[in-house]
Amino acid sequence: MLIPALLIGALFSFLIIRYIVYEETDEFLTYEMQRIQRYHDKYNDLPEDHKAVKIVEDTPPHESYFRDTLILEPADNERVPHRELRFGLQHNNRHFTVVLRNLLPGSDDLIEGTLLIMAGMMALLIIIFSMMVGWISKKTWQAFYGTLAQLTNYQLGQHLPTFPSTTIDEFNTLQQSLTALLLKSDNDYRRTKEFNENASHEFQTHLSVIRAETEALMNHSQLNRNDAAHLSTIHRSTLTLSRVQNALLLLSKIGNREYNRPVLTNLQTTLQRILELYHESIELRDLRLTVDDEPTEVRIDPGLADILLSNLVKNAIRHNTSNGFIHIELKENRFRIINSGPSLNTSTNELMERFSKGENGNMGIGLAIVKQICELNRFQLNYTVEKENRHCLTVAF
Repeated sequence: MLIPALLIGALFSFLIIRYIVYEETDEFLTYEMQRIQRYHDKYNDLPEDHKAVKIVEDTPPHESYFRDTLILEPADNERVPHRELRFGLQHNNRHFTVVLRNLLPGSDDLIEGTLLIMAGMMALLIIIFSMMVGWISKKTWQAFYGTLAQLTNYQLGQHLPTFPSTTIDEFNTLQQSLTALLLKSDNDYRRTKEFNENASHEFQTHLSVIRAETEALMNHSQLNRNDAAHLSTIHRSTLTLSRVQNALLLLSKIGNREYNRPVLTNLQTTLQRILELYHESIELRDLRLTVDDEPTEVRIDPGLADILLSNLVKNAIRHNTSNGFIHIELKENRFRIINSGPSLNTSTNELMERFSKGENGNMGIGLAIVKQICELNRFQLNYTVEKENRHCLTVAF
């Protein structure tokens, strides 16, 4: 549709320009003819500054008329269009024909001018149309982008966002639906958080009672070996259940983004503090520790950074072999921990899932926590087992 409209517009513009050129030329020649006639009637002669290009003697009387003609231009050696006005003049009882002539623009000049005008008009229309579309779009979508900004900055547990008012019914419906959805999500989040906190408190209270009573019975001097073995099993299970419960609560908090205050954290300082805490455990298992670290700052919640490195170091100690090794690298763009360990009969990806178990029956919830922290901070986590059962865990920042 646009191309036919442009062609019709160009043809129309060409005809209008051509009509205006002829109109102005004919008007100029007519004015010159009338000036010559008035001067001749008054002085019986032609004015000195007349524009006549030719005077033909002894011609029959005739009315004035216009015609187009082509005149050879010696400089360019081409014929140039002209407009002529021929009119009769009576002088001393003799009749003459006076010829007035004026240059006309050629068709190629008219076409070129038409194309330039059309191009200018098109450019102007495009600019005006783009400005109108941009203004209308900005005005129309202003409420939408305001709603989007509110959603982007909203976090569960905060006050519900107040969406900008709008006169567009569709956006009002969207905002009402979002408000209802956010209200339900916020209520579910608060109920889940309250349940987790209450359950954690109750579990820890009763587990502490069981652990204390078990320890008291284990210290009783009249226990036989069989009873002591049963009490030791209960005590270990209680400790394991307590650790799992704390880990599950931590996973829930990470998933709910309760640890969401990222700042530039020096991981080298955090790593050195963690290694000091686990120094005794490393020596008890006769593990060779080598560390290649450098000052590294990463934008992460400091609490999550401590949990991330602590779980990785603890995992390397717990799932190591006697007289094994641990090698830790901390560089600008990655943290890597390599340790000796048993062979695996399962996929490394499965070990990073919640409640997965290795050959020794230990739950792999520590790696699940590491995985969730990496996903929250958009880190890349990679777990491979190299030759000679070298377990390699890499976190790319």
